[in-house]
This record gives sequence, structure tokens and C-alpha cells, in this order.
Amino acid sequence: MAVPPRIQQILLLLLGASSCVTEQEIADTIGVSKRTVQRDLDEMEEVLTSNDLKLSRRKNLGLCLEGSEEAKKKLKEALGSVSEPDVSNKEERRKHLLFELLRDRTPRKLYYYSQLLDVSEATIGSDMEALAPWLEQNHLSINKRQGYGVVLTGTEANYREAMRRFIHENMDNRLYRLPQGDEAITKVLMNATEGGIYSLLSNDTVNKVFEALQNLEEPKLKSLAENAYIGLIFHIAIAVDRIQKGSTMEEGALPMNHPEAWEDYELAKRILEAIEEEFEIAIPEVELSYILLHIRGAKIGYSGSVDAGEKLSIGGEELLKLVDEMMNAYDTALVYELKCDEEFVRGLVVHLQPVFVRLQNHLNIFNPILEEIKTEYPKEFEKSRHAAEVITKHTGFTVGEEEIGYLTMHFGAAEERIRERHVFRRKVVIGIVCASGFGVARLMMTKLSFQLGERVMLRAYGREEITPYVISTTDFFITTMNMDQEGADYIRVSPLISAADLAHIECKIEDYAHVRRSNVPERNVPGSVTPTGIEENDFSRQLDVANFITREIKGLIRRYRKYEADADFSFAELVYFLAERVTESAAAAGLVAGEIEERERLNTQIFPELGICLLHCRTKAVRDAMIVTCTPAGREGFRNPYFKGIRAAILMLMPMDGESQMHAEILGHVSSSLVHNHNFVQAILYGEEEQVRTELQRELKTYFYEFLNQI
Repeated sequence: MAVPPRIQQILLLLLGASSCVTEQEIADTIGVSKRTVQRDLDEMEEVLTSNDLKLSRRKNLGLCLEGSEEAKKKLKEALGSVSEPDVSNKEERRKHLLFELLRDRTPRKLYYYSQLLDVSEATIGSDMEALAPWLEQNHLSINKRQGYGVVLTGTEANYREAMRRFIHENMDNRLYRLPQGDEAITKVLMNATEGGIYSLLSNDTVNKVFEALQNLEEPKLKSLAENAYIGLIFHIAIAVDRIQKGSTMEEGALPMNHPEAWEDYELAKRILEAIEEEFEIAIPEVELSYILLHIRGAKIGYSGSVDAGEKLSIGGEELLKLVDEMMNAYDTALVYELKCDEEFVRGLVVHLQPVFVRLQNHLNIFNPILEEIKTEYPKEFEKSRHAAEVITKHTGFTVGEEEIGYLTMHFGAAEERIRERHVFRRKVVIGIVCASGFGVARLMMTKLSFQLGERVMLRAYGREEITPYVISTTDFFITTMNMDQEGADYIRVSPLISAADLAHIECKIEDYAHVRRSNVPERNVPGSVTPTGIEENDFSRQLDVANFITREIKGLIRRYRKYEADADFSFAELVYFLAERVTESAAAAGLVAGEIEERERLNTQIFPELGICLLHCRTKAVRDAMIVTCTPAGREGFRNPYFKGIRAAILMLMPMDGESQMHAEILGHVSSSLVHNHNFVQAILYGEEEQVRTELQRELKTYFYEFLNQI
């Protein structure tokens, strides 16, 4: 049944109402005029008649549907699963209207916009009044003339800055948490066809601009932050759209004087030529100036070093003096340590270069996490405000809160590093375990003592020597064997200690080095804390934990799914494919994918000897722990060389809540079972979903019985 979206909203509203609803109440709820509602009600009669229902108008009460409950239920099911009207419809419509006003400077009648957006002229007039304050912030106003139409008035620079602001305010949230790399950007651009700025532009135009920029292979473009790079793509796509539609542009009023004298002028020129060739259009000279301004004012994706060929817009020596003043203004007590933090100084220098371009040309920057920064780091934000006053003193330009937010991120990160250097640190006691204690364990000790130095105390043990006392006096163990039965914290490694093994060991050392020995729980000693964090004499707590583990295990089994993926997927594509299936929104999927890919950059999760990759992270994107697996279609492995011929992927996600330790122990048990349970691995590689679920249930059952034996 094809029912227009707004009529569907009205029907769902009437079907869900417990009493009569007035026309005005409907209009207010879905964000249109009463006249529009009245027009839609007339069109709705046919739908109601075909479903054995009737619209009743009751004096002083409003509208209600008459008919059997069965007929109402049948209509509601036919309309879909939406149980509430889309109250965001009004905001989306106004967003679309604002976009049309900004990109088209041709005078248009209200009737044109009413037909475009399928609402009455009165509704369009009301929407324009609502948009006026936003436009005024960018020195634009809506000019209405009888017989002439509606058009925005303001300079071309005002238009461009307003459009720039619009792009950033409506950019998909995933773009702010993208993992690094062209592949991630490509994935978002190709798949995000709904919502935000994407839905208002021709997808073909955006993709052609993106491909034209990619084909240039310009290092400077690759150095831009992802949201700045995609903002440039949209900026150019909108300009192309305006030219193709015949919209006029102001000539002569260039946003900067003598652009040919600016660095990156030749780059902007090459971009313009590539776009002209791609779309077979002539682009006005003014557009080159705006592209150059966008590049010079874009936020740089800091990589830890300053490009030696990059000229500082305020002058090298002068900029370093300004940074010194900013550090003094930020916190005099931290000046010395801030100056010694080379990562901070270099990062701030890189960040400030485009800041001066933005200030000089009155360009706004948009900080999507500004409120979060102000809430989580209020002291650092205020101190950064003082540092920003140094910029104002030197340039005469006021630094807005969006810019201050980014400064807070630089200064705040430096403070965290200072605190880490001051924090308590001790030697970490590590046990090296093999079957005998004098064979492989000794070889491993020799290599690790050279790699880890004085930060650790290493002891070699045979398997038979791992007593409760040894466990209680050791922080964690490194072994080539399974030590689940001992209830100890351990890392299983290759006897040769690979780079990945060493990275894992380093992370574990950091975890223990900052915890005082008296606070490290002793394990498996009478009256002590057991591996699950339960005091053995606290029976009530034991029952609570047993109940939690029971729910967790049942949930993991119930939520388990097996998926099939394209055998040609890249690593990033596979991660995003799985993330989409275990989360509830595109933003959550993007967050999970970014976290998994970040872990992969630190330490590979691919184990060709097992034929699997084990993807895992602790994340805010899920509420429950979960395990899913995935194999390529057919019986072959993933074909991308990065996967090294593996046949399956396992995704384990742990929520960030108060039960992290128990989540980790349960999922850790499942991870370790991949090494010793051949049947489990074979089921994952070749079995059906129910076979894998059965093996997973057996492993979790084993974990549960081990838990019961410990309490």
C-alpha cells in the first residue's frame, strides 16, 4: 500500500490516540499548517475506505477513527512498524529549505518551495521566519517582494560562510570518528545516502568530486582532517551544482587579495582544472579563491611532526614566541613541563597555522564535541580561554569558543601526559611459565629481560610450581600454555615473543605498574579476593555475581549470530559490516568500527595459524556483551591479502559499565578456548549457526562450573 509519508504520520497519530485529536494538534505534532492537514485529510478518505474505516469529526472534540479494532490493527500493520509520528519532519523540512535558499540565489515564489517540499505556502512562510535568526548570524536576510519572490540578501562571502557552517552542522556524526585512511572516507561517502547533507545533494556529483580529488594524489589533501577533507568535497559539489543550475556568482569580490601569492595556490588551481575536466564546465575565477581559502583554513590531521616545507602564516620565530606566551597564560606552574613536551609544542604549532587563516578571513570552525569538552574539562577550558587571549593580543581577532575547545584538547592532552609522568610507578612482578620451568621459560626470560629492562621482576616457573602462594605474589604470568584452571591473570604468547606479544605485555605492565602492591588482590588464598572479585566470606555478593554470570551467559548464547560476508571485503569493510549488524545506529557502528581498527593498528587481531581473526573491544556503543562470527560466502577464505587466508572472523564486544571485570573474564574464557578447543574452532570455520552456538554453550558452561568450584 503506497501511502504518502505525511498521511502515514497522520494515520498513525489517529490510530494511536486514546481520544479525539483536533486538526491543530495534528498540525503542531507533525510541523505543518492546519490548512495542509485539512488537505491531507481529504486525500486520506480513500485509504480509510479501502480499510473499512471512517474518519469521524466530532464537534468540540476533534477527529477520531471509526471501525473495528481488527481493521485498525490491520491498517497499523500495513503502514509499517513505526509507532510514533516522525516529529523531526519539521526540522528536516526546514533544513532542506535552508539548503535551497543558500545554494540558489534566484528569486523564487513561495509556491515554488511549497511544491518542492509538499506543504502549504503558509507553512513555508512560517519556516522562513524560523530560519531568520540562523541566517542573521551569518549576516544574511530573507528578502520578500510582491510579484518578485523570495531571495536571500548578503555578500557572496556571507553566503559561502553560511554554507560552510551548514555543511558542518549537518555532516554525518560518523565523520568525526572515522579511522584514518582513504578507504574509511570512501566507505562513508558511498554508503551514506540518507540523512544530513548527503540527502540534499546529488550522490553522483559528490562521488565524482571525490574521485577527481583522489586522482590528484596530493599529499596536502591527505593531510587534512577527515571532516575538513569531506567539507571541501561538499563545498566543491555545491559550487558545481550552482554552476550547472545557472546560478550567478559575484565576480571581482575575491575573498583574499592576490591569491596567486599564497602557498597552495597551484594546488587550488590543479583542483579547479580537475573539476572542470570531470564535469565539462567552466568555473569562475572567484571559485579558485574560495577553494584556496578552504584549504588554508582547514584543520590539519596532526601526525606528530611538522612538515619542513610548511611556511608558518605568522612567521616561524614569532609563532614560537606566541606559543611560549600561551603556555605562560595557560598555567605558570606547568610552563616548564609543557615546554619539555615536544609532542604538545609541535601539535600546537601545526594547529595554529590554519587558525590564523580562519581568524583573518572570519571563517568559523565547528567543534562537534564542544559541550562535552566544557562539561568534562571545565578547568582546562577556562585556562585555554586565557591562552586564547594571547592570540587576540597579537592579532586583534577574538577567538571563539569552538576554537578554544580545540585548544583545550591540545593543552588537556599535555596535562594528562604530565600527570602520567608524576603518577606512582613500581616494578611489576611477572611469572614466566613453561612445562618444566628451565627450558622455554628461560629462553623467554632472556629475551624479555632485554626488552623490558628494570621496569619488571621476572621469575621462571614450571607448571607444577604454580601454587596459590605463587599466584598471590605475582602480578601476571606469561606462558605458552593454557592457565585457565589456575585462575591467574596471564598472557599466552608464542615462544619466540612476537612484536604483537610484546605490545600486549607492555600494555599489561602499564596496567599493573600504577597500582600499589597492597591494592593488588591476592588470588586463591583463603579469605582473599577470587578472580571474579568475590570475597569468599561474602555469600550475598557471591549470589549476586552468580546471578550476573547466569544472565550474561544466557544473553551471550541468545545474542549469538553467524553472518556471511563478501569474500573480497577489505579489513575495514569487514569490520564495518559486522559493526552495523550488532549496533542500533550508524553512529554506533562507526564508533565500534573505529575502535576495532584502532586496536588493529596497535596489535594485529589476525591469527592465520588458527584460520581466524578475533576482533574485540570495550565500547560505549553497546549495552550488552556479545559474540558473533562471520565467514565468507562459499567454503574458501577471505581473498584480501591482509587476511592471510583466514576463514572466519569473531567479533566480541564488551560494554563500558560497572561489571567490566566479569565481562572480561567471561569473554576472555571464550577467547582462550579458541586455542585449545578444536571442535569450537572447526564449528566457527565450517559449521552452521546452531553448531557454533552449541560449542559456545559448552565453553560457557565450563566457565560457569569453574566459577562455582571457586566459591
